[in-house]
Amino acid sequence: MEQLLPLLEQFLYLLQEEKALLNIHPLDTDALNALTERKQQLLDQLTPLSEALKDALPEEAGSLTTLLKELEGTPQADRLRQFISLSEQAERLHLENGATLMRLAQLNEGVLRLLLGRPEDAPTYGPTGGGSRRSGGNKLGEA
Repeated sequence: MEQLLPLLEQFLYLLQEEKALLNIHPLDTDALNALTERKQQLLDQLTPLSEALKDALPEEAGSLTTLLKELEGTPQADRLRQFISLSEQAERLHLENGATLMRLAQLNEGVLRLLLGRPEDAPTYGPTGGGSRRSGGNKLGEA
């Protein structure tokens, strides 16, 4: 756990950096690629430590939250609580960044289709604000 917490904090920091990079226009793909490499290096360190923690858990604990209840009031509980909190924050931010990357990829794909002269394949927005695909050529009133 002592090795895991600092690495998890670093990973969360990299995810926050990634989020900031994804919100900058124009997108700095070189910086994003370098950050992705740093994230992968950290993940390569985090994975075996996380697996070791998982293997060290008593079978009757079942989950980290169950173990936390059992350890309540001990110094180990504070470290475990911090680990759970950091893990949850990292998971949320990782999912959010992944969704942003998917939206950017879809946007780029649509622009490429328009540039290639295939506007019928480009995504548009329907009346409810959700994505839709055009069927046919340009029609007046279609977003």
